Amino acid sequence: WELDNQDIVYCFSPFFGEDWANFDLLASKVARSLKTGGKFVLDLFDWNSMEVGTSFQEWQFPKPKNKIILSKYKRNERKIVCKRQLVLPDFETKEFELYWRIFDREELLEIMTKAGLKLIHECYNFDLNKQASWQPQLTKQRLVVVFEKI
Repeated sequence: WELDNQDIVYCFSPFFGEDWANFDLLASKVARSLKTGGKFVLDLFDWNSMEVGTSFQEWQFPKPKNKIILSKYKRNERKIVCKRQLVLPDFETKEFELYWRIFDREELLEIMTKAGLKLIHECYNFDLNKQASWQPQLTKQRLVVVFEKI
C-alpha cells in the first residue's frame, strides 16, 4: 500500500478483505493509498436489499464447463452466509462456506468518514441516474457506492 499514489480503488466487496471485523483498518489503508480527490468505489452487491432471514439458491456452469457450482445464500442480521458445493468432472464434491459482511448505511458512512473519505455517489445496477435505496426490495441489482478522499 503505497501512500498517496492511487487515483481509484475498486472494491469487489465479497472478496475484498475477508476479515470483515477489521474493515475499518482496511478502509484506512485504502484511503492512505489514494491521492487527494481519489475515488474508492465499493460494490456492495444487493445484499442490503434482502430482508433478514431471506434465502435463495443458484447454480452455475463456470467456463470451462467442467464443473458445477451449487450455492445457497441466507441473509442474517449482519452477514450473508453462502454454503457452496463444487461438483468436479469426476463427480468429486467439495463443500465450503463463505461469509460476506452486511453494512448498514450509517455504519459504512462512519467507517469511511473516520478513514478520511466522503460519500459522493450511490447507484443501483451501475446506473448513475438511479439513486440507491438501502431499503429491502429484493431487486437483485447492484448497490455501488463511491467515496472520495478528502
